[in-house]
Amino acid sequence: MIMSVLAVPVLAVIVFAVYGYVQHYTAVFLFPRVVPRPYTEMIICAVLGAIAAGAVVGYPLALLFRRGIFIAAVVAAVPVLLMRVPEIIEHWEKDQVVVYMSSVESVVLLAALVAGAWLARKQLRSNSAMYSDTYSAPLRAPSSARNRER
Repeated sequence: MIMSVLAVPVLAVIVFAVYGYVQHYTAVFLFPRVVPRPYTEMIICAVLGAIAAGAVVGYPLALLFRRGIFIAAVVAAVPVLLMRVPEIIEHWEKDQVVVYMSSVESVVLLAALVAGAWLARKQLRSNSAMYSDTYSAPLRAPSSARNRER
């Protein structure tokens, strides 16, 4: 339990780093350098960064948290949200495009982290008896297959 609580800030820093790294290098390598950057380009970079962060942090979240995995995923997104929420508040009346961009980035990151953690948890549960609290009984052949063998 203590290890899980201590791991959340580390995972939050990893989310922040992976999100920023992938977002930056996607913009550098995939798109031409144009100032100001087109909004579609920024959305694509944010989505790819969020997917990468969800993929990197999904398995550690699934391994550390059996229950409350969704809350841990939201807490891991806090550093990025701390950057985006003040932008939304500051530009609420002035610039609706900035509000839209920051909102999309926040929602996409939260959705990618929750989806990555959920998929990792689902995959770990289906493939590992060690993940569950009780071991399941060994699989048996269907009754029709057993009757044919006799």
